[in-house]
Order: sequence, then structure tokens, then C-alpha cells
Amino acid sequence: DDEDELERLKAAMNDDTGELEASEEELLEELQTDCAVRVQKQARALKARRQVRNMIKTTFAKEYDAENDRMVYRNKVTGLVQRTKPRLLRDEDLPDPVVYVAPDDYNVEPADRKQFALVLTTTSFNDEERLPALPDVVENDHDAIRRHLVNPYVCKFLEEDCL
Repeated sequence: DDEDELERLKAAMNDDTGELEASEEELLEELQTDCAVRVQKQARALKARRQVRNMIKTTFAKEYDAENDRMVYRNKVTGLVQRTKPRLLRDEDLPDPVVYVAPDDYNVEPADRKQFALVLTTTSFNDEERLPALPDVVENDHDAIRRHLVNPYVCKFLEEDCL
């Protein structure tokens, strides 16, 4: 409590003669400053933790591993896959991906003509003050789009028809 802290500061500021080196107002001001600094440190730490979690959420994707029948976490920048969620997410988690399962009677029929899809993305814009350049992570998302487009249950494109 503040009174105990004030007494501790008073005791610490007495010299050998037992006289107070600072007035009570100065001690109170020092105590208030110390408390304000502590609150500011905690606020900065909280903000930093939130920023790290947001960075993790944009860097990792939660995916379904059909071979092992479980969710895994893929780093979009490095491509590495891990079984456990990133530790700094703590009790939060990434959203579960949509898992496509074909109906039992589903049959892929080849189209009578070539079909294709084109996905374009720009990583920089003319007005970089209002629209900053996109991070490298965006380019790595194209791999995920490509895997999605070749899923025959989604768009019926055959993998050999994709570039």
C-alpha cells in the first residue's frame, strides 16, 4: 500500500543523524512518479505481447494434415510445419481451416476444353503513404492458394493443368 511505500522511502532517505533529507511532498512525488513508470512499463509490455501475437497470426497458418488426421501449424515465411501451436499464442489459437471432403459419389469428369484460373497480386502501390508495400508473407500465401485451386472438390481443376 502507498503509506507503507512512503514509510519505506522515508526510512531509506534518512541520513546518519536521523534527519529527513527530502520533504514528505518530494517523497510523495517520487512515489507517484515510480508508480506511473511501473504502469507505463506494463502497458508497453502488454502492447508488445499483442503485437507479437498478431505477427504470429499473420506468419502461421493452421492446416489439416490428412495423413496423420490432425491439425498442424505452417510457417508461411519458411514453409516449416510443426505439430504444436506457437508458444507465444498462449491460450489463443489460429482459426481452424475449412477441410473439404468429397461426397462418396463424387466423380471428376474432364472438361471438354482447357480451364484456368489466374491470381494476381501486387506487392507495392503508387501511393505508398496511404498503402504501404505488402510484407513478404503475402507472396508465400500464393502457395496456399495454389494448393487450394488444385483441390478437385473445390474447382475441379486437375493438377497437371495448373502452372
